[in-house]
Amino acid sequence: MSKETLTDVLIVGGGGREHAFGWKLRKSPNVRHLYFAPGNAGTEKLGRNLDIGATDIDKLARFAADNKVLTIVGPERPLANGIRNQFDKDGLKLVGFTQESTLLESSKAWANGFVEHHNIPHPSTKVFRKVGDALQFFESVNPQNFVIKTDGLWDGKGVVLPKSVDEATRTVMDMMVGDVYGEAGRIIVVQEKLVGREVSVIGITDGKTIRYFAPAVDHKTLFDRTQNERKQNPNTGGMGAYAPDPLMTPKLFKEIHETIMQRAIDGMREEGYPLNGGILFAGLMITEDGPKVLEFNVRGGDPETQVQSMVMKNDLLPVVNASLDGTLFRRSMTQRKGAAVGVYLVSEGYPGKLVIGRVVNGSENDFGPDVEFFHAGTARDKVTGEIKTSSGRVLCVTAYGQNVPNASDKTYSIINRGDVNFERAIHRQGIGAGK
Repeated sequence: MSKETLTDVLIVGGGGREHAFGWKLRKSPNVRHLYFAPGNAGTEKLGRNLDIGATDIDKLARFAADNKVLTIVGPERPLANGIRNQFDKDGLKLVGFTQESTLLESSKAWANGFVEHHNIPHPSTKVFRKVGDALQFFESVNPQNFVIKTDGLWDGKGVVLPKSVDEATRTVMDMMVGDVYGEAGRIIVVQEKLVGREVSVIGITDGKTIRYFAPAVDHKTLFDRTQNERKQNPNTGGMGAYAPDPLMTPKLFKEIHETIMQRAIDGMREEGYPLNGGILFAGLMITEDGPKVLEFNVRGGDPETQVQSMVMKNDLLPVVNASLDGTLFRRSMTQRKGAAVGVYLVSEGYPGKLVIGRVVNGSENDFGPDVEFFHAGTARDKVTGEIKTSSGRVLCVTAYGQNVPNASDKTYSIINRGDVNFERAIHRQGIGAGK
């Protein structure tokens, strides 16, 4: 293979999603060097971690220009801050949408207007810009029938399912008046609470064509019902996932593609915000009336990317390149037979006040080709060399198996034996069991 065919890749971000992208790209024969900005203790085994923050667009652009890399953005904030716009201006290749296109995720109020205009199935939604209007609304309804969301980005956690008028009132005040959510909550979106099952449908698009990762099922609350004997069971960034979704039928997937995903791609192009060269993520509820989109994201899921990478059969790099040059119709995404289940180990206090800095044991052990530890909140101690916890979600223990229950058994056997652990680690039970 000639040297000219090799690609150097910069992955922006430092979580489990970015580790998984790097892990998959490392398998490509056409990837030479991998860089992560800033990366974590797991990504350093795949390439080189850079002392550059994920939102430091100027430094990222300089590094990309100096090293002639293909850049792939993991998290949403750099996209919302305009990293694609800057890279386009500088003539640099970057996978991720423009700041304008990112409105699909960065403003739920804007996205609500978009799905209404383009006839994309979604729950009944109200947007509140005044505190008094929101408080008055919840005095006249049963709050348990609604979901309250911040308009802006809040790391996937700006969602509350109120159980009472008092909780709804506190949430409205916290979001719209208090400083808990900052500017993200000054406008709130209140959605009808749908009944059904959730699924994440995610694909790479060039603005016309989309190629899909395996449909995945995420688990947002900290505990499952058998664990949770307490009143508090907060939403999180995601406690684990499995892929593919065994309940996804070809007929249902076709409906999702035609009525939600393709309409979103075509609609954004009509709006003048084409989704070329990036990832489109629809969080869906499958209801008795069919699939409805709860929200759109403009990046890969976390923990969905971890399990999707484990079951992906094809080389990811050609698909990524095709999304940038408009030739995605010539490419396909294929999946291995079987399934993957990932379960996060999270820090004490998550998703609230965290206790971090604890030593992680076992994460560098090799459990064979069917098991991966995708790092998220980890860092290597520069003095002792130990890997320590550095954030809320620490490690996504991920296993591949014959089917979802088999993969689930493998994942939980590792966790329950303590093969990988840290003090007071928390995990959710039952992900993928019996599916």
